[in-house]
Amino acid sequence: MLIAALRGKMLASVVRQRAREGGGAVSRRWRSRALVIVAAVLVALAGTLAAVTVNLATAADTTWWHPIQAHPLRWTIGGTLAVAVTSVFAWWVHRRHEQRLATPIPAEQRPESWVVDRPVEVQEIITALLGRARTTVGITTAVQGAGGFGKTTVAKLVRADRRILRRFDGGIYWVTLGRDVRSKAAITGRVNQLLSQLDPKASPSFTEPQQAGEYLAAVLAAGPRRLLVLDDVWYPEQVAAFPLGGVRCRRLITTRLASLVDDCVPVRVDQVTTEQATELLCLGLRTIPSDLVHDLVAWTGRWPLLLRLVNKVLAGQQAIEPDVGRAAAELLDQLHRSGPVRIDELTGAVHELLDVNDPEQRRRAVSATIEASRGLLPTAARRRFLELGIFAEDETVPVTLIAGLWKATGRLDLTETRALCARLDDLALLSAAGGTVTMHDVVRDFLRQELDDSDPGKIRELNEILVRAAAAELPREGEWTAWWELDRTERYFRDHLVEHLLSAGLREAAEKVITDLRWIATRLDQAGPLGPYLDLSQVDARRCRRLALLLGQSAHLLAPTDPEYSRIDILFSRVAHGTDWESQAERLALASSHPRLVNRWPLPDLPDPGLRRAISARVTASPVLLAVPKRNSIAAACEDNSVVVWDVTTGSERLKLTGHARPVTAMAVAPDGSWFVTAAGDRTVRVWDGMTGQLRYGLEGHPRDTTPLIAAPSGTWFATATEDRKVRVWDVVTGEQCAVMAGHTAPITALIAGFDGRWLASAARDRSVRIWHPGTGKELRRFSLTYETGRVSLVTGRDGRWIAGACGAGMPQIWDLVAHGRRRVLSGFANTRNALAAAPDGSWLAGLCDDGSVQIWDVPTGLERVRLPHAVATGALAADPDGVWLAAAGEGHSVRMWDVRTGVERARFLGHGNDVRALVTAPDGSWLASAAHDGTVRIWDAQTTRERTRHLGNRLRLAASLVAPDGSWIATVGDDSGLGIWDVGTGERKRELDAHLGETDTLAVAPDGRWIAAACGEAVRIWDVRSGQEQTQVPTNARGAPALAAGTDWIAVVGDQRRVRIWDVRTGEERARLAGNSEPTRFMAAGGGGDFLITGSAKAVHVWDLVRGLPRVKLAGSEGVGRLVAAPDGTWIAGAAGRTVRLWDAKTGDVKAEFAGHADPVDRVVASPDGKWLASTDRGRTIRTWDVATGRERATLTGHETSGVVIAPHGDRLASVAPDRTVRVWNASTGRPLAVMRVEMLPQACAWALGGRAIVVAGSAGVCVFDFRPGTPSR
Repeated sequence: MLIAALRGKMLASVVRQRAREGGGAVSRRWRSRALVIVAAVLVALAGTLAAVTVNLATAADTTWWHPIQAHPLRWTIGGTLAVAVTSVFAWWVHRRHEQRLATPIPAEQRPESWVVDRPVEVQEIITALLGRARTTVGITTAVQGAGGFGKTTVAKLVRADRRILRRFDGGIYWVTLGRDVRSKAAITGRVNQLLSQLDPKASPSFTEPQQAGEYLAAVLAAGPRRLLVLDDVWYPEQVAAFPLGGVRCRRLITTRLASLVDDCVPVRVDQVTTEQATELLCLGLRTIPSDLVHDLVAWTGRWPLLLRLVNKVLAGQQAIEPDVGRAAAELLDQLHRSGPVRIDELTGAVHELLDVNDPEQRRRAVSATIEASRGLLPTAARRRFLELGIFAEDETVPVTLIAGLWKATGRLDLTETRALCARLDDLALLSAAGGTVTMHDVVRDFLRQELDDSDPGKIRELNEILVRAAAAELPREGEWTAWWELDRTERYFRDHLVEHLLSAGLREAAEKVITDLRWIATRLDQAGPLGPYLDLSQVDARRCRRLALLLGQSAHLLAPTDPEYSRIDILFSRVAHGTDWESQAERLALASSHPRLVNRWPLPDLPDPGLRRAISARVTASPVLLAVPKRNSIAAACEDNSVVVWDVTTGSERLKLTGHARPVTAMAVAPDGSWFVTAAGDRTVRVWDGMTGQLRYGLEGHPRDTTPLIAAPSGTWFATATEDRKVRVWDVVTGEQCAVMAGHTAPITALIAGFDGRWLASAARDRSVRIWHPGTGKELRRFSLTYETGRVSLVTGRDGRWIAGACGAGMPQIWDLVAHGRRRVLSGFANTRNALAAAPDGSWLAGLCDDGSVQIWDVPTGLERVRLPHAVATGALAADPDGVWLAAAGEGHSVRMWDVRTGVERARFLGHGNDVRALVTAPDGSWLASAAHDGTVRIWDAQTTRERTRHLGNRLRLAASLVAPDGSWIATVGDDSGLGIWDVGTGERKRELDAHLGETDTLAVAPDGRWIAAACGEAVRIWDVRSGQEQTQVPTNARGAPALAAGTDWIAVVGDQRRVRIWDVRTGEERARLAGNSEPTRFMAAGGGGDFLITGSAKAVHVWDLVRGLPRVKLAGSEGVGRLVAAPDGTWIAGAAGRTVRLWDAKTGDVKAEFAGHADPVDRVVASPDGKWLASTDRGRTIRTWDVATGRERATLTGHETSGVVIAPHGDRLASVAPDRTVRVWNASTGRPLAVMRVEMLPQACAWALGGRAIVVAGSAGVCVFDFRPGTPSR
C-alpha cells in the first residue's frame, strides 16, 4: 500500500503554495481584463471629446473651452483621430484577450477542422455549466453502449467556447478514462496525474481512489473556478474518483451509459441532423448527386463516426476517380452488400437505414465501413492496420514503436511506417500528429475483435513480436533485457511494458524486470512512487506483493528532491535492509556518479514488523486522536491549531482543518465520516465538511472552554460541554441550539451517548453522573460517585444497558440503566486512574490502576477476569471492536496488546520516540493507531501476533550523543543508561564505559578527544576514551542537569546557574571559581582551543581568564546575545543578536562587524575550520554564509528549516538536518544543495566524521551514519 508523498506538507500549506503559484496567472488574467476596461474607457473619453468639440464649435460664444472655439477644425480632426486610434487600440486589446483565452487549449483538446458545429447541444451544456448551482453535466447518447456519436467532439466544442474560457479562469482540465481504466490502481493513477497538473511540483502517490478523490475535492475547493472534463467514462468508480470540489468548480462527463449521469444535468448527443450529416458527408468533396447523398446519409443512420469514415473513403476515391458520384454509387452498393439491412415485416421490402439502437447492426455497420476504408489499402497495409489492435486504449502510441512492430511483421522501415500512418489518418482510421498516433476506441475494439476472431493466439504473438522488437534496441544482461535503459521519451512503453509482457505470455520476464531495482529507480524518477507500485501490483506473485509493501513503507520519503538525483539515493537507502534488494541497492549506490549520501551504518529507524505506516505529525501535548468511520482514516489535533486527517493505508493527508486560534482540545466525527466538529481553547466550536475539509460554520463566543464533544449515533446532532457546567445539543445541519442541560454544580469532564441515541450522559467534578434526553434536555436519571472525584471518565457498551465511571480513586463504578441505576459491585481492589475501556458488546470492563497494571472485570458477574501487572506507562487504552484484545501504552514508548480472555501478550510494538499518549482502533479492528509527542502517528497491524513481532537489534535510542573532534568515534547515552563509544568507520561498539547515568543529556569532550565527561546526578564523571577507565569525578552542586564546557585539561561546570567552577580533569581539584556574574549563566563555550572560556547570561557575555578566575573582557553590546562561537585561533567571537550576527574582537571585546540580512531571528552560528567564514541559521528557512574579513554575504541557502548545521573540516561544504526529516549537504560557496537524504526519525543534530567523508545524524530513533561521496554534479 503506497503512500503519497508530500511528507511534512499538510493540505493547508499545499493550498497556500498553490495559491501563491497560481497568483501570477490570476494577476495576468486580471491585467488582461483591466486592459480591456482601460481601452473601453479611452474610447468613451475620445468619443466624448469629439462630441464636445463639435458642440462647442457650433455653439455661441462662451468663456468655457475657449481653445476649442478658437481652433474648432483642429480639435474636430484631433477628436476624430482620437476616436479612431482608441477604437483600433480597443479592437487590438480585445483580440489579444481572445487569443490569450484560446492559447492554453492543447492541440488534442481542440475541435478538428472537419468538425460540424452542433449548436443545440453546445448551448445546452454551456447554459448548465454557467449556472450558479454546483453542476455536473453528463453528455451521453440515447443508445446505451454506443460510441462514435460525437460526445467527445461536443465536449471539445464546449471546451473551446469563449464563454467557458472566460468563466473558468482557473483552468480546464481534461481527463480521458476509457474502458481499460477499471482497476483501483489505474483509476487512482488518473487522479494522481490530474493532481500533478494542478500542482506540477507535487508528487501525489495515492493508491486508493476514494482517498485520492477526497484530496482532489479539497484541492479544487480551495482553488479558483475550474472545469473538470471526464471523457469516455465507463464505470461508477471512475465518476466517484473525480468528485466536485467546492461551489466554484464544474464537471463535464462524456459517457455511453446514461445510468452514470442520472444525478447530472443530462445532455443527449445522438445522431446529427440531416443537414449536419450532409455537410459532414460532403466535406471537401466535389458535387455528389442529391439522391446518392440521401441514400448514404440514410445508410449511416446519421452516425458521425460512419459519416466521417464514408467521407474519407470518398475523398480517397476522388483523387483517382474524377466522377465522385460514380465512386459514391459504387461505395453505396458495397455497403449494401455487407452492411446492415432490415426487412419490412408487412411488405417484405428491404430498407438499408441503419438502426443505431441495434448493437449487432452497429457492429456490422462499423465493420462494413472500416472494410470499405481498408479496401482502399493494399493487402499488406490492411494487415499492418489490423496489428494496431494490440496497443492500449486511449493512448498516444509513438510511430517509432509501431515501426518496430511493422519492421518485424512487414519489413517496413520508419519512412514507410510514417507514410502508412499518414494514409490511415487520411482515411480517418486513426489520428496521426507529432510523431504519435491515436485511435477511436470503436476502431480499436473492432481491430482487437478481428485479431481474436482470426486467430485466438494472434494477440499474444503480436505482443511478443512487439516486445522483442523493442528489446532489440536495448542491452541485455544474460537472457534478460535491460528495460531500464529505455529512453526517457518512451513514455508509452514504460507505462505499458508490463501489460505487453503479460499479454505476450512473458510473465517471468515481467516479474524479473519489475523487481529489478534499476527499473524501480527509473520508474520512480519518471513517474514517482506510483509508477513502480502499479507495475508490481499487476503481477500476482508473493515477491511482487512483498516488494510493493516495502516500497510503500518508504513512499512518503520519495517525494521529489532538490537536486533531483537524490530521490534515487533515498530509495537505495530505505530498501537496502530487505533481502530482495539489499545487495543490489548497495552496488547501485556505490556505482552512482553524482554527489550522494550512502548508508554506512544500518539504519536505526527501520519499521517494526507490525508497523503499517508512520505518519509525520506534530500532535498536541495531550493528543486528540480518533478513527474516521467509513473512510479508513484517522484524525489528530496538531500543534499548529489544526486537525489533520490521514488515509490509514497510504499515510497520505486527506484533509487539514484550519481556522482555530488555539490548539484543538476535543473532536468528534459523524458516524459516516461526513462531518467533523472540533472545539479549541479559543472558545469556538467549528463544524467541517468531511469530504472537502471546508468550514461549514462556527459557533463563536462559546461560554468558556469546551472540553468534551460527542456526535450523535444518527449523525443529526452533536453535544458540547463547557466549563459553565452546561451541556448543549446542536443541530448539525443548521448549527442551531436544540437543547441546554443544566444541573451540574462543577465543571463537566465527560460525555457519552447511547448507541441508539436515546440518551446522553455527562459526568462532572461534583461527583454526579446525569442521564439526559438529547431532544428535550430533560434529566432522566442521576447517579452519585462514591469517591472524591477529579476528572471523571465514562464508558458504555454497545447495547447501552449500563455505564461505568472512573475518577482516579477506588474502583470503577457501574450503573445498570435497565435496573434503574442499581450499582454493580466489582470484585478485587484497584485504585484506578480515570482511564477506562470496555468491550463494545458490554461483556468486560478494563481499568488502569495506579501501579501501572490493568484490571479487567466481567461486567455481568462483576468478577475479575485477569490482571495485567506493571503493563502501562500512560493512561491510553483501546479495545478491539470484537472484544478480543485490549491495547495500552506500554513502557519504553511501546504499544502493547493482550488477549482479554487469557491475559497473554499478543504483540508489543516499538517505534515511538516518546511515551504514547493516545490510542484508537479501526472500526473493523484491523488496525490500531497511536500518537506520541515525537512527531509521529503510527498505524499498527492489529492482526500481528507475538510470534511475528521482533525487536530491531540495530535500534539505538539516545538520550544524548557526541561526536569526537576528529570524527572517528561517537559517544552515546541510551535507554540502558550506559555510555557507549562507537567506531564511526566500522559501526562497532569500541567499549562500554562503566556508567549508570540515567537519562542525561549533558556530555562534553576534550578538544583533542582524549577524555569524555558526562553529568550523572550530583557529579560529573570523566573517562579516558582510549582505556575506558574513569579518571575522576567532580561535583555539580546542581539541582538539575548542569552545563558543561571542556578545555584540554579542564572542565567547566555550572551548578547553581550563577557560579561557574573550573576543575582539573586529571586530579579532580578545583582550579578556579568564576565570580562576577549577577545573572544566571545560560550557556558556556570554550574558545581558542581551550585557552579561554566564554559564558553568557541574559545581560552580558564575558570572556574569562581561567588562571585568575576573573573576567578578561566583557563583550560590548552583548545583552541578550545567544549561540556564541569562537574562531579556531581565538581571535574573534561571533553570536546571534536578533536578526543579525555580531562579531567581536576576543581580546578587546569591541564589536568588529555586524552581519545583517536575516528576515527572522538568528538562532545558530557556526564557524569554518579555518575561521575565514561562518554560517548562521534563522528561525525561518534560511542559512547564510558570511566572509569574516569583508563582512560580505557569501551565499544564501533556502528552503530548509534547520535543527542542526555543521561545516565540513575542509570548509567547502555544509551539512544540515531539519524537522522535515531531511539531511542536506550544501556547496558553501554557491549555496546549492549537493545531496539530500531523508530519514524516518526526527533528526536532532549532525556532525562531520572521518575527515569530512561521513555525516553522523542523531535523532529520536538513534544514530545514522552516511558516507558522503562527492561525485560529479550533473548539469
